[in-house]
Amino acid sequence: MKNIKYLLIAIVGFLSSSCTEDFTPTFDKNPTERFLEQKNRFNEILKNSEHGWVLQSFPSSDQQHGGHNFYFNFEDNNTLKTSYEFLDVTTNILTSTYAIKQSSGVYLSLDTYNNYAHFFATPTADRYQAFGGEFEYNLLDSSTNDTINIMGRKTRNKMRFIKLKESWADYNNKVTANRNLLPIAKIIGELGGNNISVNINERRIHFSFQENGENKLIAEAFIYTDRGISLYEPVEIFGKKYQNFTFNEEKTQMLPDNGDLVLKIFVPAIDLSSTGWTLDISIPEQRADIIQQTFQSVFEENMKKEDETLSSKIFFGKREKEVGIQFITGKGTKFYLAAFSLNFSGSSLGKEYLEINEAGESTNWRFYRHLNPLKDIFTKNTPYKLELNDAKNPTQVKLISVDNPSFWFVLNRRNS
Repeated sequence: MKNIKYLLIAIVGFLSSSCTEDFTPTFDKNPTERFLEQKNRFNEILKNSEHGWVLQSFPSSDQQHGGHNFYFNFEDNNTLKTSYEFLDVTTNILTSTYAIKQSSGVYLSLDTYNNYAHFFATPTADRYQAFGGEFEYNLLDSSTNDTINIMGRKTRNKMRFIKLKESWADYNNKVTANRNLLPIAKIIGELGGNNISVNINERRIHFSFQENGENKLIAEAFIYTDRGISLYEPVEIFGKKYQNFTFNEEKTQMLPDNGDLVLKIFVPAIDLSSTGWTLDISIPEQRADIIQQTFQSVFEENMKKEDETLSSKIFFGKREKEVGIQFITGKGTKFYLAAFSLNFSGSSLGKEYLEINEAGESTNWRFYRHLNPLKDIFTKNTPYKLELNDAKNPTQVKLISVDNPSFWFVLNRRNS
């Protein structure tokens, strides 16, 4: 009991003496003053950009949608002008407002609705949680005044504002060119004599390789930049980390900012996925006999299973929202689309070659899997040598199997 009494006396004595000593505060300004100082500093930085900023946004807590570029101009009276990388950024510009607020630090709030800036955060009937987007961002630092590191307040995703040195249109044209190139490219990585398989799926990049006898697969979200791509997080390959990749001048390689990893890029002479193409099996001059024989077998199976007539015209490339191979089947006045997604990509054999690979089932395919044999003959005979009727503006292309030259077919570009 005496010990407790002496302890209490000691504590009281210590606290009493502490209160009488001089105290030097940690901050020389109160919280309101510090907030106003930070607010004014960030406001000055954001508005002090002739060409505005690009926001490298990564919606969704798992970055499943990859990165997307939004363009911002911060102006007087908290006015905000915005556009988006898939738009004509010279004409599609929305005006709204922004505010810099306080809550455990300072954050940027896009406080009035803007259809572009709020797109990934706007719920729909199909997506009540939207796409996991943000409209409030913690402002973390701006050590160079050219880059502001930020964090989504909901997802905690790391993002960046990058100060533009050129107009929105000039920057976005470079982004668009890179975005159109990579999905149709075959990419092969090389590092110290080791081959690395690289695949692009939407806005995720996949690296697969062997290390010490073990198969490794690394996937990471990325965003298209004016120079190439930037990964959300660095990936480690053979003990080295890589995050930013830049095209060489000829766009035949992508090189990291550090290290010896080389990503070789093979782009075909034609992008079949950008428009629609038709193969008419009823015309013997436009296909190998095996295609007609396979079609006849599948035609009969379709009639037996669905009591429907399968059209002899097969569609390749882009048709509405589909990219791949599409079949039309129906009875009377009712017709149905059966689609399977395909990748039409380059080949390491060179520019005049193309690969056709499966990407997955699409519209109604689960009801028409008996069409698989007809789809399979095109994917199993890849790669193909290309013969274009016009190198600059082809309207017809002949594809000849490299491994089986007796297998060939002709595609004609559709007008719409």
